Amino acid sequence: MDHQRFKYQPRPFAGGLAAAMILLAGLAVHANPGGAPQSVPSLTQPAVGPPRLAPTDSNAVPVRAVRGTPSSRPPLVSYYYTFEEQSSFKPDSHGFPYDQVLMHETFVQIAFPLCIRPAWRLFSGLDLQWNQFDFQGAGEPRMRSETKNMFSFGIPLRLSVPLPKGWTGAFIAAPAIYSDMDALESDALRFTGMALGSYRWSPQLNLSAGVAYGRIMGREMPFPIAGLTWDPLPEWRINLMFPNPGIIYSPTQRLRCMAIITPSGNEWDVSEDFNGKSGDFDLRFRGFRTGLRLEYEITKHLLARCASGLVFHRSYELREDGNKVADADVEETWFAQVGLAWR
Repeated sequence: MDHQRFKYQPRPFAGGLAAAMILLAGLAVHANPGGAPQSVPSLTQPAVGPPRLAPTDSNAVPVRAVRGTPSSRPPLVSYYYTFEEQSSFKPDSHGFPYDQVLMHETFVQIAFPLCIRPAWRLFSGLDLQWNQFDFQGAGEPRMRSETKNMFSFGIPLRLSVPLPKGWTGAFIAAPAIYSDMDALESDALRFTGMALGSYRWSPQLNLSAGVAYGRIMGREMPFPIAGLTWDPLPEWRINLMFPNPGIIYSPTQRLRCMAIITPSGNEWDVSEDFNGKSGDFDLRFRGFRTGLRLEYEITKHLLARCASGLVFHRSYELREDGNKVADADVEETWFAQVGLAWR
């Protein structure tokens, strides 16, 4: 690993990415001139953490077929590996004895059906996530380098069910452990959840609103989920859902191209600070990823995914008994992601 000091500045990439997303949006609007009939897809929900769930298409409004639309059932097995390139701590960092960091993230989700009916579905499973942070020490010569491993383990329940007056509901409840596993305590056990209602306004337009409680914003907190999903043409999907908006273009039945922006954060219970002091600490990790993602159906059941783009607004924070003991912002960097899903 190269330990030489550098300052990474991927801003030209950020500008190009923004231009690409504007171009995609412009093409989508051009593809649906004023007065064209509208229709709606089934909606893929923003997740509380990595898991995702889509409600059933139970509303009475007819649905225009959308090319390459994923099944509303979650994949039986999903795997992702994400790499965030080395980035420098900003000069105003406090309490972190490092000046650079890079991250590896591995996520595995196993889902299995508990009950499936024509109108509703109940799934459970396992969600496993491992984040490895490689910190490079500060000083000349550098005095300290360290690797920190953080783990998340959850057992979610995902329910998709029709609601009165044409609404569809999606619900997630997930007890989970967030810890470095060095000294596992009761504080590491938390519950995340989501309740979302979706209404098919027209054959092309779906409206959704709900609330989630989780850690994807970098700390445990409730946050709203709201927005719309619009299908101007079978090849296009415009997803304006907070907190995971995106634009999807499907040139073929097997291939989907997506412009995405998504929060990327978590919070873990850790047993010592970054100077070796033991205690009851919480490490917070937050930021956003934006970029392009490709999905390709290798077979009827096997889906391959890859993505790359910009990581921005990334920061770290260490707290003890509710008090901040260290915090740091890092420079923008890039990420790469590969994954497989079996359904």
